[in-house]
Amino acid sequence: MHHLNGHRTPHREPADIQEKLDRGLVSSKIIRSGNQHSSCVVVTPSQVSLSGSMTGEESVGINVVAERGVAIQGSLGIAAMPQGISVAGLWCLNPLALSCMASTVASPIPMYTFNVPLGNIRSMISGFRSVMTLAQRHA
Repeated sequence: MHHLNGHRTPHREPADIQEKLDRGLVSSKIIRSGNQHSSCVVVTPSQVSLSGSMTGEESVGINVVAERGVAIQGSLGIAAMPQGISVAGLWCLNPLALSCMASTVASPIPMYTFNVPLGNIRSMISGFRSVMTLAQRHA
């Protein structure tokens, strides 16, 4: 069982999903790595599941459910510097807060800094200009 937004959701085994497919209860696509392995990708109208292993306590996978959000089960490794990790696209971890400098009432250090991704906006505008130029040539 894993928790997602306060709800307990059972970990789905491939056999449970296959049984529902056989009875016509759900329409989905399943991709398995083979009969001897439990890793699979399951796509339904309201859920996408990517499972690396489904062996009880060692279950590893990502569940994206329309009503509940995203659940990651298992060990998680992020290959980025702390400053490169963003929250909601506009907030990054403050390097000063990560330096272990004390945050006090007199000199507060915020945990996040506001970071507008201007580099991406420039490339988007450049791409938009290219598309508009091509559209004008063919008009």
